[in-house]
Amino acid sequence: MEWHDHLMAETWKISNPNVDLPQKLFPQPIKVEQCNDGEDVKYSFFQPHDTHQLAAWGRAVRNCVGGGHGYADGIKKMKHLIILTMIDEQPRYTIQLSVDNGVMTVNQIADIGNRRLSSFECSNVENAFKLALTKREEQLT
Repeated sequence: MEWHDHLMAETWKISNPNVDLPQKLFPQPIKVEQCNDGEDVKYSFFQPHDTHQLAAWGRAVRNCVGGGHGYADGIKKMKHLIILTMIDEQPRYTIQLSVDNGVMTVNQIADIGNRRLSSFECSNVENAFKLALTKREEQLT
C-alpha cells in the first residue's frame, strides 16, 4: 500500500505543476509548547510553501486540502489561509482561516480524516495557535 500511495503521489506531481504559495502568516514554522490536561504537547504551525507540499499534507492527514486546485487557488488569491499543524512532529490538524478587513477568523479546524474536534481539543489548538501568533508578532517587532 505504501508503494501504491508513493506512486500515486509522484504521478500527481507530474500532472500538477508545483506553484509557490504566499507566506503571509508563518513563513517559517512556529513552535510552541503547552500543557494540555497535564500533558506537555509540542505544536508546530506553518503554511504550505507550494502546491506539492499542500498535496503531501492532504495525503498525510487524509483530507482533501491538497487534492484539487480549490484550496491552492483560494490561498493564491488570499481568500483564505491554510495553516498546517503538527503535534510532537507528526502531521495532525489543518486550520482554514479567512481574513476580512484585517480581522482573521478560524473557519474550520480538521483533524486527521476530517474528524471534527471535541470542544476540549478545539480549545487546546486555538490556545496554542494564539501562542504561535504572539510568538510571530514578537519576531516582527
